[in-house]
Amino acid sequence: MESQTLAASPRHNGWTADKQARFIDALAETGSVTSAALGVFMTPRSAYYLRSRPEAEAFATAWDMALQRAGGKLLSVAFQRALEGNVRRIWKDGMLVLEDQQPSDRLLVWLLNRIGPGAFRGATADAPLATQAELDEQRALFTNALPDFPSVTNADLFETPTRPNRDDE
Repeated sequence: MESQTLAASPRHNGWTADKQARFIDALAETGSVTSAALGVFMTPRSAYYLRSRPEAEAFATAWDMALQRAGGKLLSVAFQRALEGNVRRIWKDGMLVLEDQQPSDRLLVWLLNRIGPGAFRGATADAPLATQAELDEQRALFTNALPDFPSVTNADLFETPTRPNRDDE
């Protein structure tokens, strides 16, 4: 008896417009493709594959804008850490005897030396980082214009398992 492949059933777990929008929102928040993809129950690999498709140009543009937004947030966190620093605690005999803030002059100098026009993905005085409204507008372009991509699913990236032939055992 020949090996049989598992029956293919219609899937509705691809990159729907809703998943694309939620991915972009998560990417703008975290800056992590992996976290954003897993947050919509997709793989980073399938996200990169979708991004590379010619008909997903608006999605790719929104992706870039989301990373700009995340970079801006990261910069804010870095400055906060440079200025406020970490809390240093000194304990003696199980009791807290000293607690103070330790700003990081080294981090602050590093940031100041590297921040300038174009520091985050081409941002300049003429073209600053994307605003949330601009990101929302770009996201609307692909959520309203592009069809769902049910053909780009995690299952499409891997071979379909085959059922072993029990007669051969």
